[in-house]
Amino acid sequence: MLGLFFVLAPSVSVQSRVTKESACDVPLNVTALTLIHTEISSGCAEDSKSCVPSPEIRIAAIAPEPENVVLIYLYKISVGKIIGSGPNVIWDLSNVEPGTYTITAAVDYEGNPWKRPLGTTQTKEITVTEKIERNADNEKVKDVGY
Repeated sequence: MLGLFFVLAPSVSVQSRVTKESACDVPLNVTALTLIHTEISSGCAEDSKSCVPSPEIRIAAIAPEPENVVLIYLYKISVGKIIGSGPNVIWDLSNVEPGTYTITAAVDYEGNPWKRPLGTTQTKEITVTEKIERNADNEKVKDVGY
């Protein structure tokens, strides 16, 4: 599968104080990645905690921020698009065909001389059981399966 990497700047811009010599000592680990829901379907039960009838899934990434380091959150997704920036974003899966898809979160820092994320990442899956179509104005067109 083709993955997309979205580089999302932090919401508050602060100058990084990490130097090339000290960067190896900074742990840049995503310790948790939470998807508020793990299934998209127009036929979700009203009391379901894992299923949602909307193609927009809230994502929360947790990465301890070392002192004097501004983190940049990176998301690699197999389909869809990321809306927002930082540790809390929306994964928009509008018009995505049924299937199982992944999101991976990583963190980087401003001025990283290696130009790639360092540390551990977290990956989660979501299942789309029915395509929820949206038009260009992001209005719901129809629920497939009705």
